[in-house]
Amino acid sequence: MQKLKIKLVTGYWLLATGLCGCATVYNPATQQKEFILIDTTTEVLLGRQIDFQISQSYTILRGSEENERINLIGRKIAEVSDRQDLKYIFKIIKDEEVNAFCTPGGYVYVHTGLLEKVNDEELACVLGHEVGHIAARHIVKKIQAQLGYELLVSLALGKGGAKEIEKALNIAFNIIALGYSREDELLADKLGIKYAYKAGYAPEAMISLLKKLQELKKDKAIATPLFLRSHPYLEQRIERAEEEIAKLKKLTQAPEVAQENSSLVISSTPLITSQPSPGGYQTTSEPQTHYTGSGLYKVCPKCGKTYPRSYRFCPKDGTKLE
Repeated sequence: MQKLKIKLVTGYWLLATGLCGCATVYNPATQQKEFILIDTTTEVLLGRQIDFQISQSYTILRGSEENERINLIGRKIAEVSDRQDLKYIFKIIKDEEVNAFCTPGGYVYVHTGLLEKVNDEELACVLGHEVGHIAARHIVKKIQAQLGYELLVSLALGKGGAKEIEKALNIAFNIIALGYSREDELLADKLGIKYAYKAGYAPEAMISLLKKLQELKKDKAIATPLFLRSHPYLEQRIERAEEEIAKLKKLTQAPEVAQENSSLVISSTPLITSQPSPGGYQTTSEPQTHYTGSGLYKVCPKCGKTYPRSYRFCPKDGTKLE
């Protein structure tokens, strides 16, 4: 992000008048009540400002097969996100750096350098991780903390100006460039696993992703991936990922499970009695409806494969499962 330079555009008054939609809300992503000073409308406007700067500094790919790939997977992840009050937008940056990042307002960017090195399951975890940051409002809360309450209020009352907005944008860019805290990264990993699983992808891909990026880090010719900026805590991230995946497996093996204290709560998932495929789902040659003690499986109307009813989309062809 070093070559990214801020060139502020018009619309400061929109940001200023929208700031400080104060409310204490329950955030399902963090499972905590949070005091949010920057409302969704303002966050989206801030995201558009940043997106404009990114588009001026990088080449954004459009209309390619990779765009179809990222949007197909991204849409599935977005639909199971804990945060549904904004539209998620997925973009590809033509750059060899092995990176992915997000900005306020639902924007997720993936570099071609990363796309070339991950399969669809791992890409789902990448996008889930970034959507997790957005759902948890990590950048927004850091902007709030660094701007301070009085400045936010003055902006909300129309007493702020371009200088204050520039400061907010600078804070956002610094967070993007420097990465997140260890706690934020661990939570984003956890949410990434959760969203990938609920969207129909193998959650184990998060582990293979982290290990793959760990190997890439040894290559001195490759810039350190943003995913690994929290090193030396990578081993802990892998351990936590394994723990979260174990929770998922426990949930899928127990009928009518509903654990309110788990951050990976899913709808009641039936016991899979046959040997699962590598993607974590049962397959059949003919469309069938399967009943168990905890409910029924979903069957893809297009390919006829059978999945746990927590799946929203068919991992094979993307068909929505009813």
